[in-house]
Amino acid sequence: MKNIPNPWKFNQDVSLEYESHVLKHIPLYNKTIDYCLDFASENTTHNSRILDFGCATGCTLRKFKSKGWSNLWGVDKSSDMFKHNQDGVIKYSTTLVDQYYSLSLVNWTLHFCDNKWDILDKILSLSTWVILSEKTLESTELKNEYYSWKQAQGCTLEEIKAKERSLREMMWLNDPKDYLTYPVEKIVHSQFGFYTFLIKGDNEIS
Repeated sequence: MKNIPNPWKFNQDVSLEYESHVLKHIPLYNKTIDYCLDFASENTTHNSRILDFGCATGCTLRKFKSKGWSNLWGVDKSSDMFKHNQDGVIKYSTTLVDQYYSLSLVNWTLHFCDNKWDILDKILSLSTWVILSEKTLESTELKNEYYSWKQAQGCTLEEIKAKERSLREMMWLNDPKDYLTYPVEKIVHSQFGFYTFLIKGDNEIS
């Protein structure tokens, strides 16, 4: 795999490598996506409106499409991330469309937003359910374990350090307990400071 550009930017170069890159850098990535699909299977219909906020290349939404969902909405701040994956079914945008969503996915996105709580409040107001995955503040011990895990996935220490430097000014990390001020139904799983939460939204439209 080619090296992701340094400094990191969510642009076309990153989009070409994104789907293989995340497997080396996000623990429990596939397990989280599988949970989203399983939850949607039990709590929505194939006509339900599904949002992926921070959809990147649309890889998660394409999995939903392959399983039969057809009312799919993707939001990413950078259109470079999704512009080569538009298929006429998934509706992509760079801004959140103000409408009801049965299920909103907000995975590994809000820690890049300095107004994360305002965004989360808005998404909750539009949604019945929200699945939120976040990188949180970590201890030195957890950070070292995370680095070891990334090296086991094939990352070099140089690559890990370079990405950390590049993202340092782009991330706003919080204590996991900060998310528990929301109506969290459960903590789905966590590893190395990455948490996935199931949160009850404010919109009860079925």
